[in-house]
Amino acid sequence: MDKLSIVYATRTRHSQALAVAIGAALGVRPENAADKPAPRDTDTLFLVGGVYGGQSLPEMMAYVTGLRSDQVRRVVLVTSSASGTMRQLAVRQALMAAGIPVAREIILYGSLFLLRLGHPNRADRAHAVDFARELAC
Repeated sequence: MDKLSIVYATRTRHSQALAVAIGAALGVRPENAADKPAPRDTDTLFLVGGVYGGQSLPEMMAYVTGLRSDQVRRVVLVTSSASGTMRQLAVRQALMAAGIPVAREIILYGSLFLLRLGHPNRADRAHAVDFARELAC
């Protein structure tokens, strides 16, 4: 079985909720990028983060820029945004620069103020879990 890791960055706890749901399904303890977890030898790293004003959080960027391709074989991005369309572009670019491939990215609704209030919801978390299970193999 692949070695899996989950790291999240969150401002509103939405990404944390997604990471915890994925972690429970895969039997992996998610780590907060703000805690500066040490990168470990990983086949698949799930990076769970939101996009705020078109940008990923600085904690996520700091974590990603410290990764090396001999530590992480591939990354799966789990992204939330109020529009449901914003990608973690800077994260993807940093990973590509380090020679770490991004296998896939799922984009889920997040909420911002009154926009998409209640997202990510139970259905969003279930969708993220199904996506993660598919890619964890």
